Amino acid sequence: MRASPLPWIAIATACTAGTPEAERLELPESAAHPRAAAPAIPDDPIARRGVGTCVDAQFPAPQRPRDEGSTMTKTAQLRRFGAIPCAGDREVWLRPDGELDVCTLAAPTTVFGLALAGDNYTHFHPGGRPEQTTLAKPHTLTTKAGVELPCAAEFVALDDAGHVEHCTLARDHAFGDIVCRRGESIALRPTTGTLWACVIDRPFALDGTPIAAGTRVSWHERGTVESVYSPQPLVIDGIAVRYEIALHPDGTLAHYTLDEHRTIGGIALDPFAQVWTYPDGRPWHLEYVAERGFMIHGEPWTDTRSVTFACDGSILRDRTEHFQATSPPRPPR
Repeated sequence: MRASPLPWIAIATACTAGTPEAERLELPESAAHPRAAAPAIPDDPIARRGVGTCVDAQFPAPQRPRDEGSTMTKTAQLRRFGAIPCAGDREVWLRPDGELDVCTLAAPTTVFGLALAGDNYTHFHPGGRPEQTTLAKPHTLTTKAGVELPCAAEFVALDDAGHVEHCTLARDHAFGDIVCRRGESIALRPTTGTLWACVIDRPFALDGTPIAAGTRVSWHERGTVESVYSPQPLVIDGIAVRYEIALHPDGTLAHYTLDEHRTIGGIALDPFAQVWTYPDGRPWHLEYVAERGFMIHGEPWTDTRSVTFACDGSILRDRTEHFQATSPPRPPR
């Protein structure tokens, strides 16, 4: 049972109306999970604390892509913008000055020395240089740091000077002791052109935790590991974690998905709860399924709670989002 009938009233009204709110809505903070302000459960200990400074911060909302003010147009005929043939009956996006922003290439073409595939949705920088596109054949492309990369005939991203920022490796490539695996994507830092992320071809140890070959890893600008993606459980700082695991520059946990039951911020969490920490290791933000169940006709529902903490452990924001399916799960065939 819930502490207040208010959420049920709101949901029932939405379901009766048949509006999108029947699927997802935000509950009043006081309605879904009334709690004392102070945590009642002591936190489980962690193996080590970070060395960074804790400064109160709200958890950022998801950022939308930047709107460049382009306008979508469409004509039945092929349109040319210099050497670029844009397919008819497809979207063609133009910048406010009339310059080409995005279109689908009607045929293979060569632009700024790059052989581009046909039927290829391509973004262009001002001036016509490709920004995001698909190569028609393998190329050796240069990073902003001057490193030549063997890129396969796959998706690539380039800066406005033609330096590669992302591609799929045609061969293994070494950056010092780090060997990035061929057939997998690699990302370079836009500001420096140094290695940002790739799938490693050799295992390594992360503070004693083995990281297997075939794992996607990213690095901070100074070279320490920034994140690891591991579907298999790992134990870091004495905590069982998995999936996207982010680290502060000092190597302590910054963001992770729990693979164990653990109390953090005075809240008892189950596996699959997501945790973010301040640089000194204190809890910053939690997201977890607080309640789940089924409606009278079998439609599943969940309440996902998001809690943001101040450095002193008090709660800056406590939000619950209710999701309810519009139909019950289908039985297996």
